[in-house]
Amino acid sequence: MLYAILALPVAGDLISPLQPGHAYWWLKAAGLAVLAAAVAVCRAWPTAALLTAISLTAVHGNFVFAMPVLSYLTGLRTVRAQPVLWGYTAVFVGGVLLSVVRGLDVTVWFPSTIWLVLFGVLPWLVGRYWRQHQELLHAGWERAEHLEHEQRIIAERERLRERARIAQDMHDSLGHELALIAVRAGALQVAPGLGERHRAAAAELRTGAADATDQLREIIGVLREET
Repeated sequence: MLYAILALPVAGDLISPLQPGHAYWWLKAAGLAVLAAAVAVCRAWPTAALLTAISLTAVHGNFVFAMPVLSYLTGLRTVRAQPVLWGYTAVFVGGVLLSVVRGLDVTVWFPSTIWLVLFGVLPWLVGRYWRQHQELLHAGWERAEHLEHEQRIIAERERLRERARIAQDMHDSLGHELALIAVRAGALQVAPGLGERHRAAAAELRTGAADATDQLREIIGVLREET
């Protein structure tokens, strides 16, 4: 689909040329084949595809319409700017040298420099800006998710600390009450004038209070281990 759009201006001129003799039909056809190869590799090697499209403008002027598209895609897909900048510099220097060798006046080749900036450099900068914007946006979402995860961890820790504090309070309060019950039951067990049946009940009460205290201590220990 992309190739069809980029090749349409050249293909239209190939079918119905506006300037007969400006370029042989086979040269245009070869340029279209090279453009197809450039589009095919523009995802893996965007800079090479861009420089290929720029060089095709020497074959036919309508190849210039592929420049802004491939320049934008290059800015969107490449992280390093140096290879692209070196490529633009090489195109500019090569064009100037070729113009000097051919004896062209500055008024002839200088507009080509303007087209290189408008159709090449500016779309590349736009694509580069959009890629960086998307990266910052993605990094912001990742940062927000990381902070949310940290907040959940902090909330869970606070909940565990609160549970441990409540468990400790229960241990202190209930343990104290159970200890008092055990002491009172022990005192009641040895009290004078108490029947054997009541002494046995007091002993059972003291033993039960001691067992309950041990069980409470075990439960509190488990809760502390979980925190």
